[in-house]
Amino acid sequence: MIAVLAALAFAACQKTEDIAPEDIPSYIPVKGVDKDFIGTVSVDYLGITYDNKDITVTVKLSEDGSMAYLLLNRIKFVPLMPVRVDTIIPATVVGEDGDSLLLEADNLYPISRYGENQTKYTIYGMTGTLSEDKLSFSLKYGTYPTRFNGSLVK
Repeated sequence: MIAVLAALAFAACQKTEDIAPEDIPSYIPVKGVDKDFIGTVSVDYLGITYDNKDITVTVKLSEDGSMAYLLLNRIKFVPLMPVRVDTIIPATVVGEDGDSLLLEADNLYPISRYGENQTKYTIYGMTGTLSEDKLSFSLKYGTYPTRFNGSLVK
């Protein structure tokens, strides 16, 4: 039992670069391979808006185009967080508006880069748009209103 816990703790601390590609679930976006957007993630926390500037969000569409997986790379949502994390939001593509895809997600768990559900912070009421050069979305991450606005990394 202790060996299993030690292995899990080690895996949770690994960087993606240290994990064999075949061990990473196929739906997880890969920075530099899939579409990268850079922008600001704003989180309303205890009456203060905390802005995370220069955050890269990597987007991977499912093969059938029905899902968009958004990987928030190295984010520290609020100052009290002891470390930066990578978290994935699985959003449903619900339609189109001109050249943009409309995204939604509600009442679901974000996913860690390694495929585990992050059960502490349920996502509620996400809406967003994805175009060739812009990504924006808003949601409640747990009870905290969160927004992202970014542009394609060129």
